[in-house]
Amino acid sequence: MNELQKQRFAEALHRVANDESTLVMMAEITVTDAVEAFAELQRSLDGGDGQQIASGAHKLKGMLVAFETGDPVCDLEKIIATARSNDIDQCRTDFMIVEPKLKTLVREIEALASAE
Repeated sequence: MNELQKQRFAEALHRVANDESTLVMMAEITVTDAVEAFAELQRSLDGGDGQQIASGAHKLKGMLVAFETGDPVCDLEKIIATARSNDIDQCRTDFMIVEPKLKTLVREIEALASAE
């Protein structure tokens, strides 16, 4: 891990007792699954099924929360709640707002997975 990654993922690193290799291994596992969960969530949003949207957002949040507990991961909670109330248009709007930040986080995790 480089110094920037150590700073960016300081809280996550703390949660794994500062074991860099464990965090990198978690990133390796998470990246592939997160990309698929992201795609599943997008399909659910396109399909307009509130329960599937809530499930997909919850799944993605569960994967990413190991690396980030604040924004943008916590923003998924709003999407989950909105999906459960079946306000699909609001889910789509909220997702469009948070999507770029989530993609950035996934790219950062991907870079972490490549760290030696």
